[in-house]
Amino acid sequence: MLEGKYLLFGDCFDDIIQVRNQCIDSRNVVDLMDSEAIHVIVYEDKEPIACGRMLIENDKAIFDHIYVIENKRRNKVGDFTLRLLIEKANVMCFGEIELRCDENNRKFFESLGFVEVKEPSNTYMDSIKMILDLDSLFNKKNCCK
Repeated sequence: MLEGKYLLFGDCFDDIIQVRNQCIDSRNVVDLMDSEAIHVIVYEDKEPIACGRMLIENDKAIFDHIYVIENKRRNKVGDFTLRLLIEKANVMCFGEIELRCDENNRKFFESLGFVEVKEPSNTYMDSIKMILDLDSLFNKKNCCK
């Protein structure tokens, strides 16, 4: 059974670091923004299997560091992880969420309602900017304004 948990500043990030270490080939799986972000960690049978984080920048939610360990992919774990983050952004009354992904993951994010935003600059040539409009998704009409 899947269990999701939110982590905030001051919480222990060991399980997040464990998931990141299994998913990326980098020595620096932690950065300065970790202490300022809202994180979600997903467990299956008490084992950490997925994580993601939400940064707040200029009244906008930005999702990044979304990982699912390899042997749990394609089992709706990523979907569950993203939905936890989306719900947290909605409860915090954000109007939109931004993230960047590569071409391999675009269809996954589109399945959750994200749409690609074309950018004139080539600052992030390797990634695709995607936006999710929470006001439309949840049919909000000034509920938080």
